[in-house]
Amino acid sequence: MGAELDLHDRTGEGINPGAVGAAGRMIGVRISTVALALVTLLTGRGAQGRPADDVRRIFHRDHAARLVPLVLEAIRFPTVDGDARAFAAQKQWLGRVARELGFQVYDAGPVTEVDLPGPPGAPVLGLVVHGDVQPVSAAEWSVPPFAGIERDGFVWGRGSADDKGPLVQALLAMRSLRDSLLPRTHTIRLLVGSDEESNNKDIKTYLAGHRAPDLTLVLDSGFPVVVGEKAWNALTLTAESPLTVRAGPERPWEIASLEAGISTSIVPSRAVATLRWRPASLEGLLAAVTDLAKERSEGTSLETAVDGRLVTVIAHGRAAHAGLNLEGGGNALVLLARSLAGKVALSGASDLLDFAAMAGSDLYGTGLGLTDADPIWGRYSVNVATIKATEEGMLALTINVRRPPPLTGPGLRARLESRVAEYNATRHAHLVPSGFFEDEPFSVDPKSEIVRRLLTAYNRVTGEDARPAISGGSTYAKRMPNAVAFGMWFPGKPYPGHDTDERISVADLRRGTEVLIEALVDLAATPPASPPASAESHRRLGLDSPNFVFVRLSTAHSSALYSGHSFGAWGAFVGLVRNPRNGYHEWIGGALTGIAWGEQAVSLALAVADASDGRYGQLYVVPSLRTGSLSLSGTVELYEPLGGSGVRQLYLDPVRLLRQVGPRWDLGVSYSLGISKGGAPQHRAGPALQLACAGGSLRVELLHDVRGSSNDVRATYQASF
Repeated sequence: MGAELDLHDRTGEGINPGAVGAAGRMIGVRISTVALALVTLLTGRGAQGRPADDVRRIFHRDHAARLVPLVLEAIRFPTVDGDARAFAAQKQWLGRVARELGFQVYDAGPVTEVDLPGPPGAPVLGLVVHGDVQPVSAAEWSVPPFAGIERDGFVWGRGSADDKGPLVQALLAMRSLRDSLLPRTHTIRLLVGSDEESNNKDIKTYLAGHRAPDLTLVLDSGFPVVVGEKAWNALTLTAESPLTVRAGPERPWEIASLEAGISTSIVPSRAVATLRWRPASLEGLLAAVTDLAKERSEGTSLETAVDGRLVTVIAHGRAAHAGLNLEGGGNALVLLARSLAGKVALSGASDLLDFAAMAGSDLYGTGLGLTDADPIWGRYSVNVATIKATEEGMLALTINVRRPPPLTGPGLRARLESRVAEYNATRHAHLVPSGFFEDEPFSVDPKSEIVRRLLTAYNRVTGEDARPAISGGSTYAKRMPNAVAFGMWFPGKPYPGHDTDERISVADLRRGTEVLIEALVDLAATPPASPPASAESHRRLGLDSPNFVFVRLSTAHSSALYSGHSFGAWGAFVGLVRNPRNGYHEWIGGALTGIAWGEQAVSLALAVADASDGRYGQLYVVPSLRTGSLSLSGTVELYEPLGGSGVRQLYLDPVRLLRQVGPRWDLGVSYSLGISKGGAPQHRAGPALQLACAGGSLRVELLHDVRGSSNDVRATYQASF
């Protein structure tokens, strides 16, 4: 196999012993740029068309006819994890096709390199795709998933969109550029990975012995350009002796077997439970079976089959990509869990189903207590994915969590383990948590040069005015230095990767190739672009200031309204404080910023207030700290008189310690302190209840005056966006 692919030495920094280094590389770039100008002058392209237009014409004239046949050929290799023969055959096919197209091919172990060389010592522009695919449940498809079929203007088959279509698009875009007279300033290197959908170790292995491209486009996401990818995490709960019934409420059924889903990243389309009738008499069995099948939800269905005392319950749903098309799926496992809730005897298997029903109360993590939302990244994406038997005879439930900033992997683990501990305590269950929490969100500065140029390429071809996107998907961009995800799926329609009946339109295959050609002409025939700048401020200490609204109503003291607008690392805000009982008021304006690290944050603000009793300079310190299910937050306010009137004041208004007690609820205590120069301190304390709602939180506090008899009921709504 290695000889067939013409092995070359591609290791480390010794990739080209004859290279002239960075200076020589830049000389080559400048020579090529001059040559490009001469070609433009001699061919008249400057007056009659742009170079990218010429390359697209070459594609449609000479290579577009091969697009669909090559994608169909690639689909016919069932490159699911574990099928070594299919991977070997596809690698052989890729080497043959790439060489026929005039490229150099190198076997780099789990990655295959396909090169369109540039000038000696030229920088490398990488294109990255993966050649492996997700598993299938063939019986649910309307076409054989690995037959490779063109029908009704679509290419059907596993991998058509994810990621064998982009593989062929890249090959033909590179060939069209090669056939043009356009001088290239870069080597274009297509990297084809082999386990992106499973272990995801191929790029790490490759980089251990090979130099990364200077800039890489990952063709495994969506257009126009993705500047943020949520973290890919998974919670696994294991039940020992899962079918052993334990003491509990008397129920007519017990679980004899249980299985659901095929992959963590696919919304489960099938879930099956075998139940055993427990009463001695069969009287009432058929009525109880009918009762099992009452549960319904959109895109799902239930069927039952009776065999004596055994009943098989099969839930059918709709498979979908857990990161990119979660809303388009129908979760069969959650449907099965809801249909059996309260009807089966307690056991480890029933504990897993009840937890699945709780976690699947919505698609965004509410059932797991994940109610926070980032103003840019949105909420969590949660797929209750599989229940499978382990080698030790246990059952394991796996839940895929696509996590936005600022919560870290360890922070999510701690929060979910706390949730599981609460569940075990209240249900007398013994589920053991584990999982994968090492992945972190990936982000690119949306204002960076490469993002602007890719947006320009996309908008030029499509005529749109598109903006960068945030994705729930997880791609090689996280693992390859200086990478950004660019295409190849067009926005505005559900992404079909991982779905049953995965397919892509022929029109979109052609149009996507046109967009890629536009980008390649811009990036590979010009001086090197700056690598993408990271925007991963949520992963480390950094400054941030979101837009926000804060409204507080008080029955005994001042009510308040604040609104802030973000300019990135800092923001501006205005506020009004008013007490209608004594006529006191403040008009406030100022600036603020926030320091964030992991789950923790502290906001700082400076303001000027025009109050009833004088003008003040104000300092606000607003900490927000969390560990597990506990949170500590509050506001420290310092008032400093700016003139002859007014008195210095300090407020803790209030400080709250809350504990999460439900999917949307927090319960705890609040404490308020007011100190004015020359006056006695005022202490108030009492219970607090907080509800996550409408993109923010609603909080009610009952504060009792420690030294008096008055009470203050406060209702506060706050939201960031």
